[in-house]
Amino acid sequence: MNKRLAANLAAFITVFLWASAFPLTKIIGEQITANPLSLIRCVVTAVFMILLGLIAKSPSLHLRKPFEKKDLWLFLISGATGLAFYYICYNMGLVTLTSAEASIISATAPVITSVMVYFIYKERINIIGWISIVAAFAGVAIMMLWNGVFSIKVGAFWILGMSVLFSIYCVLNRKLAEKGYNSVEIVAYSAIFATLLMSPVTPTTIRQLAACDMPAILSAIYL
Repeated sequence: MNKRLAANLAAFITVFLWASAFPLTKIIGEQITANPLSLIRCVVTAVFMILLGLIAKSPSLHLRKPFEKKDLWLFLISGATGLAFYYICYNMGLVTLTSAEASIISATAPVITSVMVYFIYKERINIIGWISIVAAFAGVAIMMLWNGVFSIKVGAFWILGMSVLFSIYCVLNRKLAEKGYNSVEIVAYSAIFATLLMSPVTPTTIRQLAACDMPAILSAIYL
């Protein structure tokens, strides 16, 4: 498999997993609220990525580089934007939005990322790219304003905030990759710091998990 095909396949899997999270969050419903669900996702991510990094045979998936003290603040921001606060915005957004509405608005994340790297890394965007960016934002604006300005659901702003956070996370990932960290290390270390940020809601999380049914628990683990 050549690198381009592998990259496209990885992108497709990413989009599939990302999209499947919206309806599953709806299944969880009110059994697990926004902050506890965010903590669960951070903990499971951290544990999974650490285990993967320890047992993976591929050098690109192995935890080999301990984070340096000077990079702690980068991982803290990465954990906050890509996991902890991202999940909070995500969960709050789905309180008032349907899965379809949230997924459409969240599609602005890669567009915002493209604009960020254009200004930060001077990556060129051709005319088709700019047309696509304008079309993406126009589509979201039309959807949000379809029934009038005063009909905009508050969840739309949470999801837009989530998209901005995720874009910052993507740009930070590139910065960390340039420092020599591989993908597993970036996600694992970010998830550890995200877990620390969300740790104050641990007691509430334990209480809610104890009262959950099995489909909700399995959905949270999958997320």
